[in-house]
Amino acid sequence: MVHHQSKTRPFQRNFTSLIQEFPEVKLLALQLLAGAKRQYRNSETSYTTLQDLYCGIDEFLRSVCGPESLSGAVDAVEDLNIQVARNFDAWLLRTYPARTLNRKRFGKVRAVVDYLKKNHRDAPRIGAPFSWPAAPKNTEEVSESYATEVFNALTKACLLDIKFVQAAMKSFDAIVSSPERVVDRQPTLEELIRTFGERELLWKSEGRLIETRPSAFENTIRKSPTALKCISAWGLTMNEFVSTYRSRRDECLQYDKVISKMQIGANGLLKGYSASDSYRIAMATVANTHPNWPIAMECSAANDLFSFEGTILGKKQVTADERKTYRVLQRMKFGYQTQNIEVGLMAYFAHFFFTAETIYPLFLYVQINTGWNEEVVVSLTDSLEAHVEPDICDPDYVLIWGDKRRVNKAQACRSNKSNPLSVYRILRFIESVLQRHRQSTNYLPGVMWQFVLNKNLWNKFQRVTTSLDNGNIGSISEGFLRRHGIVVDPEKKVQRIEARRIRTTYETRRRESGLSLEEVSPLLGHPDISTTEKNYDSDKGSTELKNKRIRELQTRMLDDFRHYSARLISNRTLSELRDAIGEAESLSTKESAVAAAAAHLNLTQEQTIHLLSPKGQTYIAACIDRSEPTWPNARLFVPIGDDCTFFNRCCLCDKSLIFSEALPYIARRIQDIQSLRLTIPSEEWAANYAEEGAAWEQILTDWLPTEDVVAAKSICNTQEYALPLTMRGA
Repeated sequence: MVHHQSKTRPFQRNFTSLIQEFPEVKLLALQLLAGAKRQYRNSETSYTTLQDLYCGIDEFLRSVCGPESLSGAVDAVEDLNIQVARNFDAWLLRTYPARTLNRKRFGKVRAVVDYLKKNHRDAPRIGAPFSWPAAPKNTEEVSESYATEVFNALTKACLLDIKFVQAAMKSFDAIVSSPERVVDRQPTLEELIRTFGERELLWKSEGRLIETRPSAFENTIRKSPTALKCISAWGLTMNEFVSTYRSRRDECLQYDKVISKMQIGANGLLKGYSASDSYRIAMATVANTHPNWPIAMECSAANDLFSFEGTILGKKQVTADERKTYRVLQRMKFGYQTQNIEVGLMAYFAHFFFTAETIYPLFLYVQINTGWNEEVVVSLTDSLEAHVEPDICDPDYVLIWGDKRRVNKAQACRSNKSNPLSVYRILRFIESVLQRHRQSTNYLPGVMWQFVLNKNLWNKFQRVTTSLDNGNIGSISEGFLRRHGIVVDPEKKVQRIEARRIRTTYETRRRESGLSLEEVSPLLGHPDISTTEKNYDSDKGSTELKNKRIRELQTRMLDDFRHYSARLISNRTLSELRDAIGEAESLSTKESAVAAAAAHLNLTQEQTIHLLSPKGQTYIAACIDRSEPTWPNARLFVPIGDDCTFFNRCCLCDKSLIFSEALPYIARRIQDIQSLRLTIPSEEWAANYAEEGAAWEQILTDWLPTEDVVAAKSICNTQEYALPLTMRGA
């Protein structure tokens, strides 16, 4: 029997039946279990990791024994080799052909064996290390991204919760400083005289007093517990108070009545106050009388503070103020409109510290905007500065780093410093809340995603706070989805948010925004673009996006790019025009030469002058007006007033002129574009280069005489005609 404590709860698994069925692997089983226990003895391992670890060992032992084993006798770790590992790979694929856990369990067994062979190689029957094969590659199913409407609903729900939580927490200091309290206030002398005066008049009207015996009511005053308590506090004798009452009764009856006691109505709220005012007064009362509750108190003391179970047996003295305050707190609601994020005592805690329901929207929002795995988001600590670096490209941005511990890599995201809803500002908000409680007893040092447990669980776990992890994130997401009425998977009975699908959706949305696969891959922290393409760019959403882009490109190529806009000037070279103008000796002669060139080209004189100037030259074509590009969607990239530097679009613009000197450059550019087709994904090439290549090829096809094209192709590979692949100017 294996007993192993996870980060959240104990893990147990019985290997007795396996050893009884296959006694020949008893030593191997003991070695692997001992290595697993030792390797993970000091780490805060999640329950899921332990489950994969020990289930993987169970499956590995079954793969090396029995009639289907092809490995020969495997009695101990020293008998393991690359063939045994490959057999385990094949056994997993054969036994569980569509299971996504194969890679994880294979990896856990590999890690334990490597640990034993590297750290205990001198122990009996351990042996030397060997290189394991790669984990099963065809067991991971493609993770489908969430539909656009679902993803948008998740983002909207996060924003609603975040804005409300931020506003509520910022208002807590004002609530605490408000003067009203749930308290049985001691009346003033005038208020007490008025109270007795009203009672005396009432008794007279009811015939309970006889005018000739005023002392009868005075006896009532002398026996009043309130009167006895007050005169003691004021330093008066009862005779002095009675005398004062008689002399000032009529005067005090003229005063406005002041309520000295707060009463609780049938609805659980303070009489005479709205729900919001009742909550405010109750919170102010608790925050001032018990400012350390519950974060800065021992668990048992925090649990007993507003627990009235012991009062029945007389073990605890409870004041009327506490009872009234507790009744109001039980009715409290924390949320907007009909959405109650928290209720009861948890609603009170949510005003100054995080609860599970208030911190999860922040966690999910960071996931949505970074595309990080859960483990990377959880790796952020309560000291944000340790994870932030300035962005050297833009001072308004920062780089935020998380830790992908499985592969021992850091992962970064870029975030704006001033946008109130940027990831950076959201994390700063969390840090500011935690900062106020760093010295508290129940504060978890170094943990960003910590929250107050439900009060019913304090005794069970003997703690007040805990943190988000793999063991509770899924169940917390259930409540989030239920509260907002979001269905992420109609085929499942229990709705939970899957981090992998959030990550896939992030990739799909970035691709929709125009980023290439090469640009998205580092955002996901992948060292190899094939990882991104296989695991995150192969779902239905990505496939539909690729098909849509291909259809759009085909339509555009047929409608626009086959009909390029550049003008072909085949009967005169650019150098001849320059020479004709440059040879003019006088200003009038030069003006005449410019006018003749303009007439020949069907241009204005200003356009001709610009064409022949250095500013009118691009990498390939000549341009008559760089401030007015006409290639498709030019204004999306070239703002009005700027000069166009997208010289790879000259073939599509009617402001460009192609002279015969440009033909070798065009031929070279076509070759470069065809070479790129062999090195980058086909959809990327189609999106960025297909239309340009088609236009350049059409120019050569339409050029007359064709001998010029043949000559250009024969010389285009020389260094003289080399071009940059980006074709962008300064």
